Amino acid sequence: MNASKKKTSVWDELGLPTGSAELMAQARSDISAEHLLRLASLVNRNPYDLAAALNLDKPRIQHWIAGGELDGGETDGIFRLVRLVDATLELFEADITVANLWLEAPCRVFER
Repeated sequence: MNASKKKTSVWDELGLPTGSAELMAQARSDISAEHLLRLASLVNRNPYDLAAALNLDKPRIQHWIAGGELDGGETDGIFRLVRLVDATLELFEADITVANLWLEAPCRVFER
C-alpha cells in the first residue's frame, strides 16, 4: 500500500491466504516473522510497536525473527492485526496516514 492508493488487500501484500481453510493451514505451519516485518513496513511502523500491541515483548520478537516459533495464540494475534489493518485501509481508501491517525486516536466513547 503506497501513496498511489492501489486497491490491493493487506493479505495480498503480505502473501497470506484469505480463505479460512488456507489461513488455518498457514497458521498451523507457522507464520513467518517476515510477515510482521512487511506489515510494519506497509503501515510505516516499527515492528516492535506492532508486536507490543499484541503483548509480545522485544525478546520474544527477536527470538521469532532469529528463527524461533510463535505459539497458536500469538499467530492468531498476527492474523487479527492483519485483518484490522486491512479493514482500516479499506475504510480509509488505502490512505495510510489517515488510517494510522484513526488507529492511534483514543476511543472517546468510553470516556466519561
